[in-house]
Amino acid sequence: MKELRVVTVCGMGMGTAILLKMLVEKCCQKLGVNCTIEVGNVAIAGSFKDNYDIIVAGSELKDNLSHVGLPLVLVSSFINEESCLLEMKKVLSREFNYKPSEKAS
Repeated sequence: MKELRVVTVCGMGMGTAILLKMLVEKCCQKLGVNCTIEVGNVAIAGSFKDNYDIIVAGSELKDNLSHVGLPLVLVSSFINEESCLLEMKKVLSREFNYKPSEKAS
């Protein structure tokens, strides 16, 4: 799998997006996915399509981000690593034909 370009998004500022970035870094490491991760917010979401492969955000932002046209990983908890891993596996498998290694299973 090529290097994944990820943007983590929050509603207003950058605080939650930074928390998500740290969570996604851990998840990608466990999944064996090489990635670069940036942070952003809903206000600039329209500019993401050309620069990123995937968006990770809180589930409450689904309606605000669905128009962007990128795969969304929606998380309900910014501290539940297992939940984030599960959601990332689903989206990566569906959108990028990701197959986890035995280590990542």
